[in-house]
Amino acid sequence: MATGPAADEHVVVRDDDPRRASFERDGWELVARSWGARLVDPQVAPLRALVDKLGGSLRVEELTAGVAPQIHGLLAAERDDFPTTPATPVPDWDTSAIEAFWSDGGTVVGVFDGDRLVAVTTLRVSGVRGETEWTVVAASHRGRGIGSAVKAASVLAALRIGATTFATGGAGVNVASIRMNEAVGYRLTETWLTFRPPAAAGGGAPLP
Repeated sequence: MATGPAADEHVVVRDDDPRRASFERDGWELVARSWGARLVDPQVAPLRALVDKLGGSLRVEELTAGVAPQIHGLLAAERDDFPTTPATPVPDWDTSAIEAFWSDGGTVVGVFDGDRLVAVTTLRVSGVRGETEWTVVAASHRGRGIGSAVKAASVLAALRIGATTFATGGAGVNVASIRMNEAVGYRLTETWLTFRPPAAAGGGAPLP
């Protein structure tokens, strides 16, 4: 007799999925929320304004593979601050994976404070679609508009190579990320719910 998933497994569904009511009725535990957002045909001027707000020693650059070790160092330093859910895992990229990203349609933009790399966002472009892989800002530099600036700069870079539609997403608990993306012009389009089945004798509760 087939059984459902084990109690330590998860199922991710959109919030409008008809199975949601069954999960909730049968006692499945909601353990996380995540979200997706879209940006279509963005205008250059508002994006440029976000980048131009940065001043002083801060500068935005489109990065090349030679900066991969610095990117890896920043990612490793901020790893514990990434909100993580089964639907939004922490990026686990070593230096070689970062270097390979450029050859796979990747666009990488960063912000330097002097010689120190303090923010990075990675965007994969396929045809007219650009999709963010992850964005990280050093803890010491948060709350200064750097996240919005680096994200806006990545959209500008992708526009130059023909992208017109952009997608991003993240963990529901990361309110700062939602606000950052809204500042760039992204609009939330969907919410995803992660459920864990209740413990049950002989296995987990069956899927609806």
